[in-house]
Amino acid sequence: MAKQLSEKQMLLKAKEICGDIDFKYEIALKEFIYELENYRINYLKPKKDQLKEWLKQNNGISNFIIYLEKKTGHPWLFNKAMKLWDIYKTQLYLKTRNINRRSLIEKENIIEGKIICSHCQSIVGRREVEIDHLLSVSSGGSSKEENLQILCKKCNRRKNSKIWIII
Repeated sequence: MAKQLSEKQMLLKAKEICGDIDFKYEIALKEFIYELENYRINYLKPKKDQLKEWLKQNNGISNFIIYLEKKTGHPWLFNKAMKLWDIYKTQLYLKTRNINRRSLIEKENIIEGKIICSHCQSIVGRREVEIDHLLSVSSGGSSKEENLQILCKKCNRRKNSKIWIII
């Protein structure tokens, strides 16, 4: 069985391995841990139809834990399983919510079959379209249609969570 290292021990090991390179070990290690966690989340993710079925059932969480135990081959603590359950539920909700929001708002921004960015007025390809909150959710904005707009990726990245007032 592999020996588990603490984060401090991993940092020292990274420094030992890459000591001759000028580079931030802490950042690289945190990025690596983040990628491992994402890999774990994606590996354990059940099929969408299965998750939807469990969400409808009263004992859906129990079935989910059984699924995790079969997939990993070891018992799961309830609170750890619930963290994954919440991640998958949120991902499923956001995916359907984004599709609905996009279809609601895109129709207002389509001019002669082309999607137009609300800010820079440029023509935007379907893959470059992003839905933006006029007043960000972190500032108390809602996801209702009147608080949404279509932006190109460039404008949306530039705007971030700021409020733009168009004059």
